[in-house]
Amino acid sequence: MKLAYTTAGNQSSPSLLLLHGFMGSGRDWQEIATELSHDCLCIMPDLPGHGESCLTYSDNDYTFTSTSASIVAVLDEIGLESVVVAGYSMGGRIALFTALEYPTRVRGLLLESASPGLVTDEARRHRVRDDEMRAGRLMEIGVERFVDEWYERPLFESLRRHDATLRTVKTRRRSNDARGLAMSLRFAGAGAQSPLWSRLQELRCPVRLVHGSLDTKFSSIASRMAGLIPGVSVVAVSDAGHAVHIEKTVAVSSIHRDFVQECWSHSEEKNRNV
Repeated sequence: MKLAYTTAGNQSSPSLLLLHGFMGSGRDWQEIATELSHDCLCIMPDLPGHGESCLTYSDNDYTFTSTSASIVAVLDEIGLESVVVAGYSMGGRIALFTALEYPTRVRGLLLESASPGLVTDEARRHRVRDDEMRAGRLMEIGVERFVDEWYERPLFESLRRHDATLRTVKTRRRSNDARGLAMSLRFAGAGAQSPLWSRLQELRCPVRLVHGSLDTKFSSIASRMAGLIPGVSVVAVSDAGHAVHIEKTVAVSSIHRDFVQECWSHSEEKNRNV
């Protein structure tokens, strides 16, 4: 699938690819891209089934393998050899898979509220069942009602404290295509993903894990991941939940800016030592 994308910044600047979460789009990163555009080239694709990247309903277009290949095709189209990749939630799982499958294309990896996947077969079977039920519910009631139900989940309790922000998020989500989102649930959900825990030690680029201090589930996951990734750094953003970049835009923009600069310095030093 050819992914729709937008960019912000100068192509001569260090490049940062930003991958959104489920029901999001590249527009989710607009505020952060505005903050970073003087320092970075930000590339913001719509992942399969989201935004403007909903051109087909072929199963193969929604898999992790196909999605990663489509992301690399975006880099090729822009003319970028390698980028820092940042991903939130679903986008973080895709970012991690891409970094492992295309290590020479990824200078650094920033994972926000993301997981390497469910460990056991039983957990994945349960998640596949749950995501199939969610996909059916989505097709039954439509995107607008599904969005309202989605953000009533405990995972987004802290986001619900920000009324104006949540209204903006919901408005953006409602512009998605129901069938595309259902396909994403079925083929890019955590149950559909092969777990990547055993491959974390393969990562050789700088890695930063970001989570909200109020998100106990993903705080625990980040702690477990940190014990398996060489040279990893972990950042807990105070008074934030799962959607850290939405709740704390300024703080997350600073985290991204510092990490991109660190990754470019790391690459230049590595090249000098070759």
